[in-house]
Amino acid sequence: MSGCPESKLALLGIFSMDSEANLARRSLLREKYRQLQAQLPSYAQIDFQFVMGLPSEESPLPSQVQAMEQLLFPHETAILDIKENMDHGKSYYWFKYAANHLLETPHPDGTSKKCTQYRYVAKVDDDSLLHFPRLAAELLKINDTHAHNYYVGRINRSYGDPFMCGMLYLLSENLVRYIATSQKTALDIVGLEDRKTAEWIRGSGMIVEPVGLQRQLHDHMDFMDYPRFITNETICLHGLKRHVEDIRELFDSDNITYRGALTSFAQNTCGFTLSETDADEIDAFVLAEANKGIFHTLPKLEEYLVTNYKPKYVLSQ
Repeated sequence: MSGCPESKLALLGIFSMDSEANLARRSLLREKYRQLQAQLPSYAQIDFQFVMGLPSEESPLPSQVQAMEQLLFPHETAILDIKENMDHGKSYYWFKYAANHLLETPHPDGTSKKCTQYRYVAKVDDDSLLHFPRLAAELLKINDTHAHNYYVGRINRSYGDPFMCGMLYLLSENLVRYIATSQKTALDIVGLEDRKTAEWIRGSGMIVEPVGLQRQLHDHMDFMDYPRFITNETICLHGLKRHVEDIRELFDSDNITYRGALTSFAQNTCGFTLSETDADEIDAFVLAEANKGIFHTLPKLEEYLVTNYKPKYVLSQ
């Protein structure tokens, strides 16, 4: 809208809970994400908020802890007026909260007009680690004119209709407004949250362009769904409940390639050095298997390399 300041690029809603482990992870991510925010130019700013429901009576933390966190970090904490949950409407209430309180700001001319503050609103798991500059670069590639509707994430086609995986997905502003105001959506909020969001979008009647980031959004190699080595393509690394030490590796990964990571793993763990051709062949195989629902954790990858490639290298020596 004319006279409005430039919109920020994205608002990330990082879904968290009231446990000691989640509290520690929020503290670490808050520190790292602030550092990444400082690297972004003004036209590519990404904000984040940790999104929680109200603590239950069985909460392991005193209710004052959540209140204090909101007091200390008011612009990075969103407490929804619902019981904490994952698949009973938390995503719906987050997008509604974002649309009603965060997506728009008053127009500088003092009238009732509004300015769009964010071009995308996201849902993120708090065991995901995001590389903000790479995410910004991917979003800026999209020809976003505020008139188009985009649904961005890692596409999962394993369970019928496709949907974006819950580790990270982003909706353009008009989709967020639709979810927040649709009576049809309000009556259909229970179900696996990432699939439910896709159902809302399909039922909107809006023209929506999905943007798949299959290589850039993936799991830690020890996780079961979409394992992949950290590379200089990685935007979202998911499954870090037990692998917080990999945070440093992601931040230092500007010169890491998948081929290099795979070659290093083969050499250090399996005792031989892969050729570039074989590394590319294995990369394609692992990705194809994952798309079919067959996933390669590190032990499975080691078994595959030793069985199928080590004899070739041993014989050639």
